[in-house]
Amino acid sequence: MAFESRANSAGTARPNTTTMKTRVSAIVAIALLTVSATSCSSSGSRRGVMRDGDAAVVTIARAGGTPISPFAFGNNYFNWVDWNKDGMVGLRGTEDPVKALRLNVVVGDNNQNDANAPQLFDHAQIDSYIQYCRAVGAEPIMIAPVYGNNVDGGPTSAQGAADIVTYVNGTKNYGVKYWTIGMEVDIYDQFFKRTTGLPVSTAEEYAAVFNSYAKAMKAANAAAHSGVELVFVGPELGWRYSEGNDWLSPMLDHCRDTIGIASIHAYGFAAKDLTVERILTDVDRFRPFVQDLKVRVARHARPGTPLAITEANICYEWDPKAYTAETRKLGPGTFYAALWDADRMGAALEADLWAFAFWDLAESDQLLASDSTVFGFIRTDPSKNPPTWTLTPEYHAQQMVTTNFSGNTVVPTGVPKRMSVYASYDGRKAATAVLVVNKDTAERVVTLAIDDLPPRTITYSPMSINLVTIPDAPAADHHVLEYTMEMADAGLPPKATR
Repeated sequence: MAFESRANSAGTARPNTTTMKTRVSAIVAIALLTVSATSCSSSGSRRGVMRDGDAAVVTIARAGGTPISPFAFGNNYFNWVDWNKDGMVGLRGTEDPVKALRLNVVVGDNNQNDANAPQLFDHAQIDSYIQYCRAVGAEPIMIAPVYGNNVDGGPTSAQGAADIVTYVNGTKNYGVKYWTIGMEVDIYDQFFKRTTGLPVSTAEEYAAVFNSYAKAMKAANAAAHSGVELVFVGPELGWRYSEGNDWLSPMLDHCRDTIGIASIHAYGFAAKDLTVERILTDVDRFRPFVQDLKVRVARHARPGTPLAITEANICYEWDPKAYTAETRKLGPGTFYAALWDADRMGAALEADLWAFAFWDLAESDQLLASDSTVFGFIRTDPSKNPPTWTLTPEYHAQQMVTTNFSGNTVVPTGVPKRMSVYASYDGRKAATAVLVVNKDTAERVVTLAIDDLPPRTITYSPMSINLVTIPDAPAADHHVLEYTMEMADAGLPPKATR
């Protein structure tokens, strides 16, 4: 991400608002939400409980389900840029908290890497990226740049892309398998709109570039005897993948033998459109949006080509000035964003996406203090030795899922209104993980009924994200990890309440 406009979850274009890295933050009128935080309990407490009826029973069947992709959970490698040439690099020193996220993929393509500006993503930066991925236990997705400079400062070309592969998989023997070619090429004309001679202006032109780069890169990889087969993730579209403005279908048609994983970016809202109600119900637009994309991938790509969303955030605008005082309380880095994230992760798992990656891993306190950005799951202070960091509500929401969901995604039934419930079953762990999101302003009592196990009736606090673990052993106790708005506002992490 960076420089460009974004699409909402229904794939609708949003206006271009920046000439720098697209970041975000906003929030809705808290006056709408009077949250009285209470702990989850396994009792049937009915204090102020508001339900659709007396029986709120969610049923979960452990049999069947869909295997969770080994690349399901991701985030983006940012901020690696030393913007002010003062050493205040947001990602520095974040390996430990990112390792604790247990990410499957760390996406290494962004507009700075594509343009190689304002700083070259040169061999030293490539080394740092791969070493970072190895340190946090995640698979890298590497970029071959199309716009601007190559990693050596020269012009981009198919040969330049091949040279990057030679360095990565030959000279360094990193064995990087997953690669993108360019970054949001469909909106070059927006975030590089003052530039003449853009390398790509149509889907057909991009397809020709993609195929020529891929051919050269595969040849370089074969010559390097890397031991891995390159898989191309693309076309990494910013927002032109909707009916009437569709680069996805022609790209998949023309690159049918090249693209191994179809990928797009899907953001939520413009800052001005953030409201509590839209945030809490946005998953209802996201589900059909993903299904439509999957249908088009099935029609135009090779059979069996999976779909990935490699960038996502509640809002696409990085500039704090795009927000009002009220909407700033809702966007990236807030508890509302964490609620939105939890819904997106759960729905992405149910849709069997190859990967779902958020934007972005880390931003420095220095940039945040200067009102240069609103993004970052981790807020860092690289001026300290060693750097210090704080974790946002979005970090905690992602971690609740990434560290607990495994095995097969199973789809609960009977989910009441103003709530979301997602689940996975892992026979190796002999346990079911259930993510319960209470988007109501009152407590909700819900019974989780898993096959023939004893039903578990649990009270969920208002506006809360909860991870319930239910063992297969009928006599074993269940466990609840709770995260509420009040806890987030107090800077507290999720806590075990049972």
